[in-house]
Amino acid sequence: MPRRIRAAWAVMAALTCVSALGPSSASGQSAAYHIVVNAANPTTALAVKEASDLFLGKAARWADGAAVKPVDQSTVSPVRATFTREVHGKKVDAIVNYWQQMIFSGRGVPPPAKANDQDVLAYVKAYPGGIGYVSPDAPLAGVKVIVLKP
Repeated sequence: MPRRIRAAWAVMAALTCVSALGPSSASGQSAAYHIVVNAANPTTALAVKEASDLFLGKAARWADGAAVKPVDQSTVSPVRATFTREVHGKKVDAIVNYWQQMIFSGRGVPPPAKANDQDVLAYVKAYPGGIGYVSPDAPLAGVKVIVLKP
């Protein structure tokens, strides 16, 4: 195999490895979204499992006793697709099905779904127990970004 082709394959292999690692930063938080809470919330970090439990209704209270008020992005949002894959380890359709089963069995209702980052931020600002996720370029004034730990 000619050297040029081998070099091209080596570059492609390296890029594949880097892209497989995903867009995570050193903090464990994805570069594709920020998890935000109400500015008054004392929480500064959550484990991935804790975040998943909050958004799936498996945990209803923060450590300080305040009610958790999660909010999702719309089911077609790229931010939601990334968040769902990284936090729940599933696709959006699987989470939609989970909530359909919860509703049918009378065990819960899904978080409200907002159309965009601005609506999610307004919701999180309005509720002391609010938690949501937004794209990395969303204006974060009035909310607190929390770190997602493995």
